Amino acid sequence: MSAIRRHILAWPAALLAVMATACLDDRSVSPNEVDGASVRLGLNAMIVGAVAGQTVQIRAFYQRTDQTEITLSSSPTSVSVTPGVAQQVAVVVRVAECLADPQQAGGTSSRCAVGIALTLVDENGTPIDEQTVPPKQVPPGTTTVPDPIVFAPVAQVSFGTVPVLRVGDNRTIYTLTDPTGQKQVAGPNRTLTVGYAGPNGETIAPQPQTFIWAIEGVNGVYVGHTNFPTAGNWTAKFSTSAPGSPVETSNGSFPVAQTVNVVSPGDPAPSVKTPTLADVGGDVSKVSSDPNPVKAFYQTSEDAALAAHKPFVLIFATPKFCQSAVCGPTLDKLKPVAAAHPEMTFINVEPYQLDDSSGTLQPVLTNGALTPVPATDAFKLSVEPYVFVVGADGKVSSSFELVFSPEEIGAAIKAVENG
Repeated sequence: MSAIRRHILAWPAALLAVMATACLDDRSVSPNEVDGASVRLGLNAMIVGAVAGQTVQIRAFYQRTDQTEITLSSSPTSVSVTPGVAQQVAVVVRVAECLADPQQAGGTSSRCAVGIALTLVDENGTPIDEQTVPPKQVPPGTTTVPDPIVFAPVAQVSFGTVPVLRVGDNRTIYTLTDPTGQKQVAGPNRTLTVGYAGPNGETIAPQPQTFIWAIEGVNGVYVGHTNFPTAGNWTAKFSTSAPGSPVETSNGSFPVAQTVNVVSPGDPAPSVKTPTLADVGGDVSKVSSDPNPVKAFYQTSEDAALAAHKPFVLIFATPKFCQSAVCGPTLDKLKPVAAAHPEMTFINVEPYQLDDSSGTLQPVLTNGALTPVPATDAFKLSVEPYVFVVGADGKVSSSFELVFSPEEIGAAIKAVENG
């Protein structure tokens, strides 16, 4: 296996940066050729980070009492974006179908509650962001300007070369950055809700994600659990908000595989010899790059823990050579957990081959890349840090990629201790 690759799914919250903007109709709209079966809507939208070639697709709709959306005939159905230029765009919507529908929601026989769905797409037609103006009662033959909305162009979703999501239960991890992709804006005061749409029409209802600090007070991620019933290309529907800011929504596509390479909950834990203090004469500095190591983490080899038929916690973390920058903080989070569970064996494995050179550990490179140790290959890891909680039956009960909360790890340990 080549050097471990990081694959956090990033989804920026772009409203927090000042970028080039384009406006659609930030001026008033006057009535013009609106008949008794139509309404005229003046769009009021700002596009953050607008670039030439983008287009806003426009869809008018009304809702029925069963919450289904019915698309209404309207014109225009799209408008090209010109960065820095305000455009006055009036959308004429034919509402006769809505008025005649006894199941329309939010309206009457003389008024239709019209909503507008706007999709910002790039020059290739790929969706960048979506915003919806909720249905609002509009009398036929009149003009109205819906509430202002803001488009927040976002970076593409990025997975590693190995699919990270599989059919069945998945622990998902997302982070939020600004439009530059350089500054994280995830935080305990910003919410993130995610729903999913499958390749065959499957839907998974939106669920709030839990924020966790990866590095306390510096950066964090949102964690959730999702059970994907089928493999294929899925779409995640993101919604995020912060105090004093509007709700932002975006979509992103990703693959779900039938299986994944990494050892997962329910799989037998591979049996593999891992370095211990006994191998190096008790000198912990020869088996750990942790500046403040816990010797107990290096007392037991993973194969010995497995053969004992008792629960244990296996950690893959290298504070000195970590590729994700959170190995040290993750390992530090586990130290008080281990202290609170003296009955449980904790094992830390440096995931890369290290050589004791002149009294300090240095990585062994293969073609210029870090070289995985046999345990890393056995568990088929493509990211670090990683934590596995293994039951007395030798199977992985829980696993945590990159980060975890005290509540998550506590519940996982309780589960294997209770059998």
